[in-house]
Amino acid sequence: LALVTVWFQYQRAIGGDVVRPEGFGSRLAAAGWAVWFYLGKVVWPVGLNFVYPRWQVDGTMWWAYLPGVAFVAVLAVCWRRRKGWGKPVLFGLGYFVVSLFPVLGFFKIYFMRYSLVADHWQYVAMIGICLLVGYIPWRLVGGVVVTILCVLTWQRATVLADAGNLWRDTLAKNPRCWMAHNNLGTMLAAEGKTGEAIEQYRLALAEEPDFANAHNNLGDALETLGQTEAALREYQEALRCDPRYGKTYYNLGVFYAQRGQPDLAEQNYRQALKFGPRDVDALYNLGVLLARQGRLDEAAWEFAAAARFRPEFVEAQYNCGLALVKLGRKPAARLYLETAHRLAPESAAIQQALENLSRR
Repeated sequence: LALVTVWFQYQRAIGGDVVRPEGFGSRLAAAGWAVWFYLGKVVWPVGLNFVYPRWQVDGTMWWAYLPGVAFVAVLAVCWRRRKGWGKPVLFGLGYFVVSLFPVLGFFKIYFMRYSLVADHWQYVAMIGICLLVGYIPWRLVGGVVVTILCVLTWQRATVLADAGNLWRDTLAKNPRCWMAHNNLGTMLAAEGKTGEAIEQYRLALAEEPDFANAHNNLGDALETLGQTEAALREYQEALRCDPRYGKTYYNLGVFYAQRGQPDLAEQNYRQALKFGPRDVDALYNLGVLLARQGRLDEAAWEFAAAARFRPEFVEAQYNCGLALVKLGRKPAARLYLETAHRLAPESAAIQQALENLSRR
């Protein structure tokens, strides 16, 4: 499963992105830091955070390797005492570090753009430490530990129960987390708090100026406020940061379509589909644009693709049916219109379109 995860990260999540520019020395040193960090969070799970501050480990400094050397020394002592108390400790720690190995930084993981450690990466590894705790023969101590952990779990669950709480908690512990600023902004924008969302996007960009997603989201927010020139600048900046960012091309397509510039709108919709062929919104809006220009064959193709990728998309089913009716393809048109009617039986427009088709 670790190999599957590594393959997915390299082939799907990361692609050509540079996630870890550090050399091998820095990665090796940071791995030693990470082991002790995770061990500390298992033994004393206080101050948990969704995104921890990203460490800057200088592999040219000898002292950066001390945590790793110390952990190896502990394993060596356990090995020497393996006929006694060292055996279970060696097993528990060995299981712990072997299970952690895929996330210690020797392989690229997309989330390492934000932090070199994450609580959920040690869920499997911590079983080894839990076994060691279970090895303690004093039942009273074990009962106290379980009680404490139950209380801490309840406290942490209240943070994870709500996205707003999660991002605010993350920022309280890691104020420079640009990803959290951006995600909190997205949540605020969905709630209609555009001004607060813009503030969060700007805080994200202050920490990470080349964050394409934040530039794009800031453009959306500015467009909502009618600041079109500023919005366009942010969209352009997003594409400067990431020329393959399909969402921004889609937003530019909407931007130009609303301003009566169909050529630019079509160009941007097609760019969005070049980098995201299954972008249903881009497919549908391109279909609408083409239909308005009388290019019904092309429009029907785009509507059909949108309906194929999102079968419950009523508007795509309906508009595809209408386009096919005008093209004289009645059997295919009926299939799309009947699907639309099944999805939205209360729609008078769809019902009327079916009745008109039956009279033809």
